[in-house]
Amino acid sequence: MYINMDKKETNLDNLNEIYHRIREIFSNVKPQKELSIDELVQLYSHDDDFLKDLHYINQSLIDINNILIPINELNKEYSCFFSIKLMIDYLINNVELFIVNLSFIENLLVNFFHLIHLKLLNHSNYEKDYDEFFSYLEKQKEFFYTKIHDYDGDFQELIIEINNLLW
Repeated sequence: MYINMDKKETNLDNLNEIYHRIREIFSNVKPQKELSIDELVQLYSHDDDFLKDLHYINQSLIDINNILIPINELNKEYSCFFSIKLMIDYLINNVELFIVNLSFIENLLVNFFHLIHLKLLNHSNYEKDYDEFFSYLEKQKEFFYTKIHDYDGDFQELIIEINNLLW
């Protein structure tokens, strides 16, 4: 489906700016291999520039959300972005998790922006591109929820009650 650029050009320009700024942030974060995770966390936890960058990423996720919502032609992509946003929201609030999973976060965002780029170009094989991205995202979500996310037990009683109702 073709996206009417006249109406959305400013927002899409903003999306492009966000993409480039986020890429710049990730290129500037270079964890030193000789430092332990604890040392890296200590270093970055007190680095004002890094903390500002985290804030920028966090605000950018909100901005991307607000840019995508009104664009009906991007409903499927928005749904994917929302899943990505939930994962990154969890990671960005913990410097250690963010640093340890830096490449995971960067890859999610870069691949998502690439998908949007293909959509805007009206790529001839876009449905195939979307399907491949969706499959990639499902694998990343599985990895995130089994290897990264730490279930805190909230809503355990509600989950049991719902399972009992369903089964």
